[in-house]
Amino acid sequence: MNFRHLTLAARLGLSFAALVLLSLLSSGLGLYKLSQIETVLEDVVLDNNHKLAQLQTMSESVHIVARVTRSLALLAEPAAMAEERKKIDAARAKYDEAQATLAKLPASAEGQAKRDAINAAQQVARPFTDQAIKAGIDGDFALSTTLVLKKAGPATEAWQAALDTNIKYQELQNKQDHAQAQADYAAARNLLLGFAALMLVVSAGLATVVVRSVVAELGGEPSSVRDVAAAIADGDLSVHVALRPGDTSSVMAAMHDMRQRLSQLVGEVRSSSDSIATGSAQIATGNADLSQRTEEQASNLQQTAASMEELTSTVKNNAETARQANQLASGASAAAANGGAVVGQVVATMQDIAASSRKIADIIGVIDGIAFQT
Repeated sequence: MNFRHLTLAARLGLSFAALVLLSLLSSGLGLYKLSQIETVLEDVVLDNNHKLAQLQTMSESVHIVARVTRSLALLAEPAAMAEERKKIDAARAKYDEAQATLAKLPASAEGQAKRDAINAAQQVARPFTDQAIKAGIDGDFALSTTLVLKKAGPATEAWQAALDTNIKYQELQNKQDHAQAQADYAAARNLLLGFAALMLVVSAGLATVVVRSVVAELGGEPSSVRDVAAAIADGDLSVHVALRPGDTSSVMAAMHDMRQRLSQLVGEVRSSSDSIATGSAQIATGNADLSQRTEEQASNLQQTAASMEELTSTVKNNAETARQANQLASGASAAAANGGAVVGQVVATMQDIAASSRKIADIIGVIDGIAFQT
């Protein structure tokens, strides 16, 4: 699919969707890495540190019991012994509570083995410690001292060593979990930086593609297109329209074609106007000729009217002549019986009539010529 064939809204929508998708992907991976870091921190704070706190309480209790046991071997007063006995009971109560709490916490196979070693050392050391305590309270100082030095002391040291081993193991777990958290943080940071760089590159790429496609459709910078459109709108058809090589489909190309067609149309309109002006001048000349001919026709009509008046007068004369001829004919008819002399007079009268008839024929010819000119 050609990106340029899409509408501007579709192009911007796809670009925005791509950026949103990258943002969501970056945020999702960031949240995933943060959840891993949170899991490690929970292991450190809620698991390892909790275990470490219980082990330290147990170690401290073992240390207190060992110290008080040695003190009982040196004391002789019952009241002081009772107070020391209370310290032993309190320390053992804390130990048992911490041990019960520790047993409820999850442990790996290696951690469980270390717990089992602690319990085994406890099973060995506590009976010897009880014997030493009883001997001290009973006043058998020699037995109490011997048990502390030979039995309870070494067993307690082994017990304490098992506790210290587990404490070191938990501290090592904390260091490893801290290192894992640091590694997860670095990975999350690098991942987010990578996605930020990717989004920057993709954003720049999409912006470049969209801008290039828009400029390609416009055929130039928007300001240039605006200036050309404004010039054409103001009637300046001589404005230069710069086209890129091979550009036949952009807005600028369309404006270039429009300018050429408008120039051609204006030329045709100007040519038509010149033709109309020439025709108008010819019509004006024709009107002047028509006016002159009209004046001539009016003059001819006046002449015709005068001729008609002459014709009327001639007709009247002819009528009078005809009346006279009629009278003459009547006289001739009457006088025919009188002889040849009267016949001569009749002949003369008929010649006058013939001459009048020729005049009438000439007048009629004149009328026909006037009618033909009209």
